[in-house]
Amino acid sequence: VQTALDEIGEVGALKLLDVIEHLVQPQQLLAALSEWSLKHNEPALVVSVPNATHFDLGLRLLCGRWVPTERGLLDSTHLRFFTEQTLNRLFRRCGWRVVARNDFSTLRTDQYDAELNDALPTEMIGALNVVARTYNPNAAVQQFVWTLKPFPVATPPTTFLQAVGDVAGPVEEDSQ
Repeated sequence: VQTALDEIGEVGALKLLDVIEHLVQPQQLLAALSEWSLKHNEPALVVSVPNATHFDLGLRLLCGRWVPTERGLLDSTHLRFFTEQTLNRLFRRCGWRVVARNDFSTLRTDQYDAELNDALPTEMIGALNVVARTYNPNAAVQQFVWTLKPFPVATPPTTFLQAVGDVAGPVEEDSQ
């Protein structure tokens, strides 16, 4: 990737739209892009990433239904699934900070299960929706759409767990 980028002239922005969920080790690409960006006028990174905590997915999982599809939230080619927290950790630990967000929200995704919703009492669906929205402000977000700027990190994560896990790790960000 670095070789390809080096062969291109000036880059205004890097776009990874529906890409990182398909990578076994997305932290490797993100850390390399941050390092490259810092050396090449700091173009922004624009990403879109499916939200694994959308209400439709949660309800289906709660009822034991995890069904991969050809596209959408459970695209069968997705290797990684992200929440807002794990996505924030991944970017921060790989040298990216969020500077803008324009998340795409929808009440019904491709994972909406009409049969399941009709089988459950309306009051139960309503109560679960209240719980989801109380504890998950992203319950209606289908895609995280973020713009990020690079910052230097001393030691980027080498494993996916180091990149997204709930562990404290040193992150150095410039004062910008």
